[in-house]
Amino acid sequence: MKFALVNVYYKHGSTGKGIKRNYDRLKSYGHEVKVFYGAQKQDDGNSDAVFIGNRYFNYFHMLCSKYLGLDGLLSNISTTKLLRHLKRYQPDVVWLSGLHGYYVNWYRLIKFLKKNDIRTVYGMVDEFAFLGKCCSSFDCEKYKTGCHHCPYLKHYPQSFIFDNSKLIFNLKKKAYRGWDKVVFRSAPYVVNKAKGSYLLKDKQFAETDSSVDITNIYHPRNSEKLRQELGIPENKKVALLCARSTDAHKGAQYFEECARLCEHDDIVFVQVAFNGNKETLPSNFIPISYVSSPELLAEYYSMADVYVCTSVSDAQPNACLEAMGCGTPIVGFNISGVPYVAPKEFGTFIEPFDVQKMAEAIRNLPRKTEASIKACHEYAKQRFSVEATNGVHAAFVAEICQKVMDDKKGQ
Repeated sequence: MKFALVNVYYKHGSTGKGIKRNYDRLKSYGHEVKVFYGAQKQDDGNSDAVFIGNRYFNYFHMLCSKYLGLDGLLSNISTTKLLRHLKRYQPDVVWLSGLHGYYVNWYRLIKFLKKNDIRTVYGMVDEFAFLGKCCSSFDCEKYKTGCHHCPYLKHYPQSFIFDNSKLIFNLKKKAYRGWDKVVFRSAPYVVNKAKGSYLLKDKQFAETDSSVDITNIYHPRNSEKLRQELGIPENKKVALLCARSTDAHKGAQYFEECARLCEHDDIVFVQVAFNGNKETLPSNFIPISYVSSPELLAEYYSMADVYVCTSVSDAQPNACLEAMGCGTPIVGFNISGVPYVAPKEFGTFIEPFDVQKMAEAIRNLPRKTEASIKACHEYAKQRFSVEATNGVHAAFVAEICQKVMDDKKGQ
């Protein structure tokens, strides 16, 4: 079978790494696979990974989203390029992932897939598929009847002036109407919400856990050298966050607030991918720029005694899965899909936005031991490793391929 994977990233960020894992899996099953992506061009020599984006057009799309509220309805040159590639490639299955990110006109793409009767998997990395302009509903329930007067206009994808949530919602309703050869696939939390939405209530769904490479990358590592390089004494507990400061959904400001509340405790707060103002940080805070090496990132996870997940919206945060693979327990908000990643033995989840309680949980969590590291790692390996999820993934792909063959027999 011929598969086409579409996402904003390839190999970059959590969704980009997910696309690469999916690519590798499908290739291992013997399928022909191409990836089409629109941002952060990767020069890794893989001819199957086709960059369709353009940073100038992407930037224009972002501006139009911010000032006109038209996210996902522009990037027409990139979209035309993508559709030409799909016509030439003629895939049996198109596997969609993130359709926001200022790189594609999702409305034109879905119309193309529906018109050409192409089997489609829509991997919902967030809630964008069944909302108006948003990627997360937070506490808003308008998605159950119809989005309008968006209360989260300033959240990504931002719109500073115009509220086009109703327009986008209605365009999705039009695009989804009669789109029968699609299955929406995501973590249980997102699937449950999608089933209760107005847009997707009658669609097909598949539940799945995310997977990370625990066997080869995200496993406990010796981090003594890293601790020494950062100047962290052995008697200090380490709390870690891997998230950009400017990503509102990741809630990095709560991590910084926790650091201030714990400034007189024996705890060092380390944030990887920090891109905020270093001058205002408390004395127990170490900002680290973006880490591109997965192996080095695994060292940071291994060094930490606790991974602090401050996300206010996340289907199934990959950073938590990676940290647990390295034997590190989680402290996070009891919100969105976050509490579904770990049982109480390895996860402490508190009332959303209660920074005082989050700081207290970090303060009270004991240091890791060899036994706790092993237990946390084994749990993550049994649930989230590539090997553990291979069977579910292979069965799902086999089912999709069977449907393609049935379609061809019926023609």
